Amino acid sequence: ALGEMGVEARSLAVGDEQVAGLFSVEALGDHGQPLIVKVYGRDAHDAALLSTLWRTVGYGEAGSPLGLGRLQQVEHEAFLTLFARQVGIVTDAVVTAGATEEDDALLVLSRSGSLLRELPDPDERLLARIWDLVATLHDHGMAHGQLDDGHLLLDDDELGVVGFRGASLTASETHRRTDEVQALVTTVILLGPDRALDAAAEALGPERLASALAYLQPPVLTPRQRRQVHELGIDLDQ
Repeated sequence: ALGEMGVEARSLAVGDEQVAGLFSVEALGDHGQPLIVKVYGRDAHDAALLSTLWRTVGYGEAGSPLGLGRLQQVEHEAFLTLFARQVGIVTDAVVTAGATEEDDALLVLSRSGSLLRELPDPDERLLARIWDLVATLHDHGMAHGQLDDGHLLLDDDELGVVGFRGASLTASETHRRTDEVQALVTTVILLGPDRALDAAAEALGPERLASALAYLQPPVLTPRQRRQVHELGIDLDQ
């Protein structure tokens, strides 16, 4: 499929983490640069449909679109990734996107930097950087929806974010609060509750932080965060 789309790649390997609806492959490009290949297969539409229905029922988001086809999902993620880079957010570079003769849709991304989950010792400076990233996203009308250490990226000491599959360019209040709660939980996981709460209060102010805490519920977290909260014994109510 990569050859069909004119992409030279080698050392293909199954991605470390897989999510429903797509198959992630890691590779090296023709100049040795890391590539992320996302293959949206035949179950991608069903996965998107179920996710949208869950959010519509759970959060009352009436009028939510009922999922996209495979190619539309690829185009959506590619467009949001390009837009994020255009407004100065550190993220993947889009190599190409399109459909194959086998009716799979591919998104090929080039990545530099390391995901936070790959870093051994989190730096306390990450606290302010994470909240600055959230502010930048929201200032440009965006919401990401997956702000965990598997999507946050550090590249040359700059913090960015990857994986715009579930992102929105017309962020609602719910989407913004979701980003804030996920950012809070990520900082708690990385550096503990005391420093995380102090940083959140400084970034959001007491009133906005209080309104965000109303969304601090397991369904709002990413699957990775829910696993981490369980494994670390974090009490969300506390």
